[in-house]
Amino acid sequence: MRHPTRRQPSTRICFSVALSALALACLGACDDDAKVLASPGGSGEGFEIPQGSVYTTVAQVQTPNGTTTLLSFTNDVPSGELDTGRALELPGFADATTYEGSLYVTDGEALTLTRYEVEGDALVERGVLGLQSQGITFIGDPFFLSAERALLVNADQLEILEWNPSTMTVTGTHDISALAREGWGYEYRAGYLREADGVLFIVWAYTNDRVEFVNDFILGVFDSRSGSFEVIVDEECPASAAFGGFFDEQGDLYIPADSFGGFTFFDGADPKEPCIRRIRAGELGIDASYGVRPMDALGGLAPWGLYYAGGGLVYTTAVDPARLPEYPSVYEFIFDTIHEGYTIDLASGQSQKIEGMPPDAVGFESVSIEGQVLIPRSAGAVRIYDVDNVQTRVYTLDPVSKVATPRFTLPGYLGGLRRLR
Repeated sequence: MRHPTRRQPSTRICFSVALSALALACLGACDDDAKVLASPGGSGEGFEIPQGSVYTTVAQVQTPNGTTTLLSFTNDVPSGELDTGRALELPGFADATTYEGSLYVTDGEALTLTRYEVEGDALVERGVLGLQSQGITFIGDPFFLSAERALLVNADQLEILEWNPSTMTVTGTHDISALAREGWGYEYRAGYLREADGVLFIVWAYTNDRVEFVNDFILGVFDSRSGSFEVIVDEECPASAAFGGFFDEQGDLYIPADSFGGFTFFDGADPKEPCIRRIRAGELGIDASYGVRPMDALGGLAPWGLYYAGGGLVYTTAVDPARLPEYPSVYEFIFDTIHEGYTIDLASGQSQKIEGMPPDAVGFESVSIEGQVLIPRSAGAVRIYDVDNVQTRVYTLDPVSKVATPRFTLPGYLGGLRRLR
């Protein structure tokens, strides 16, 4: 687990987290006008947020002793140095997502999902969904079908949890045990909800402690309208770490099958080149007519991730597999700062190197928001040589010039960025 480097708290907002109470309370002597997150039961003044438009930025800060997550609120996508002095501080690995003006915060230690409502210019806690009793050990992204219906993938129990965001209660489960494979462990890698019809696509991987893999692309397809579930096995493409993936303007879904971070391509018993797979809007199966191969597009370089820049253009990171013999292990190879940014045109398969952005190591997810691609560079953190002083610089990509420009910096890793209102 992680803890932050020492910071002086704001004089207006002071807080700590009591895990057993699932609440934030004032730590020490706060000013009379301090805003404090709601106490259990939903009372309290609330946590002050900016007036007008509000964006949430998640920074996950690592030190040798653990993790702390800092949740910052700004009027726009951050620029310059992100001021975390007024951030909401959460213990351990946490994340946040938004839906219809509400903020949902996952706590990776307490295994809870908390809903906060915006009331005036304050966040007030209005419900906690406890998930330990469901046998879940990791809370992934929640998927919202409506204000009263949402889904969570509970990979540990081979089920999809259905829950009510209004009452913050579990309302049912859906069996996905068809994904079990005898003799293999498994990992839920990513999910993509098609909001138009409530179909959830989930990327699955079979692995034994990430030493060996079933090197096929596996996709589960859950139709929330009927409750049906099917498994698609694509033996042409490798097991995927699922860095990125997105719906385009037409509602078509593009999913990377990216060799699970390179392990199955560079050092696996059954190497397969990475793929891009497309599922057309309204369809449930892979579009066999789509044939862009990312390694062909990149002239033999191996890609990681797929993030949308709009207009059919994607961002990816790529590395030269011919350099692997220079390293004692594939692990050291993929975590070296030799991975450079490229764009790929999804229609033509043409690629272009991005200028103005330094290379990095694999492992950090980019963010697509409101037509922008935000690309983090956290090289010092990945190589784990200076975890007490990890800083991330986030770049924006101009899809026309293919030039990246520094946008903002933050402590630790960029965990995500979303618009709250």
